[in-house]
Amino acid sequence: GAAVSNMSPPNAALLAHGCWLIGAALLLRGPIERALRRPRVWTAVVAANGLAMTAFLWHLTALFAVQGTLVAAGAPGPAVGSWVWWATRPALLAGYAAVTVLLIAAFRRVDRPSRPLGPPPGAARSAAGMVLGVIAVLGFSAVGFGGVLAGRTATMVVLPVTPLRCLALLAAAALLLRLAPAARAARR
Repeated sequence: GAAVSNMSPPNAALLAHGCWLIGAALLLRGPIERALRRPRVWTAVVAANGLAMTAFLWHLTALFAVQGTLVAAGAPGPAVGSWVWWATRPALLAGYAAVTVLLIAAFRRVDRPSRPLGPPPGAARSAAGMVLGVIAVLGFSAVGFGGVLAGRTATMVVLPVTPLRCLALLAAAALLLRLAPAARAARR
């Protein structure tokens, strides 16, 4: 809803940033390849790569947790771009990083497959449950939770959605996921 955005429509600053990133990657390719030939560096990269998905999945949760804590504590937010805003960035980024590290430590074991890869029994049921869940969540983002009985509607591509329909889709998704063989085995 912002009046000005670098992404929509893309502008020259975004194009320049993309060109800069491509140039930096080309410039650093040789030195990085030489560094990766050393066993310790390569081992560190492989170890970090094993945590990359966990970090990706939880970094926004860390951001929301830190920001939510600040808002709940009534911490004033400085004006964006002011010197106070810039001065608080390092501490805020350190807070995001610390919470992300804690979340990675808590959830890193979930990233590792516990059995051979391949479609598990009931994969189609699980996939259907996930698709219905995504549609329900997207539908809720379009119509909101408020006014469930007010008849608020929206159209997602060709699917008309209401809060009650989204709730029904979410319940169906939960049921399908609950009935999946992997979920039943985990409950035992």
